[in-house]
Amino acid sequence: DRLDRVQIESFVARLLRGLTDRLEVFRDVSRPGLAAHLAAIIEELQHETHEAATLRDVAETLVKEGAAPTTCGKFRDLARLLEAYDAYMEGSRPQWADPAAELTAAAAQVKYAPFLQGARLWVDGFSGFTGQELATLAELLSVSASAEIALCLDPDQIAFLGLVDAGML
Repeated sequence: DRLDRVQIESFVARLLRGLTDRLEVFRDVSRPGLAAHLAAIIEELQHETHEAATLRDVAETLVKEGAAPTTCGKFRDLARLLEAYDAYMEGSRPQWADPAAELTAAAAQVKYAPFLQGARLWVDGFSGFTGQELATLAELLSVSASAEIALCLDPDQIAFLGLVDAGML
């Protein structure tokens, strides 16, 4: 079954209760809306392909730069929560499918899909991509015979991007 937002928030709330003794900032699991807020952050982290290790690295960097302890603690808490969430979802397969992780899983399967090998790829109408979308596009480009990519760009930004000077437009 594909998880909906309420189910994901419920799983996050359950994980928060289990992690309470290890959390620094998000200890008050009874705070209204905390699980929903953190579930949305997890979803965004997944879309941008950030992992728990990345969040721990950010926390370490912030500590070295003298950032506020609360800020550093938030990143460590998010790393713990994301790690627990990923482990929970991995352990619950195939019963539950996390929609935010589906594109990452699909990207990993591109090279094994015979119908994609040597395909012609057209991408049109995007003004930007999430980390997941970029990873999927890179996988598709690696197996495609050819690709045509049309992006929506702000005309005022074209010169800024250096596309004209680079002979791309």
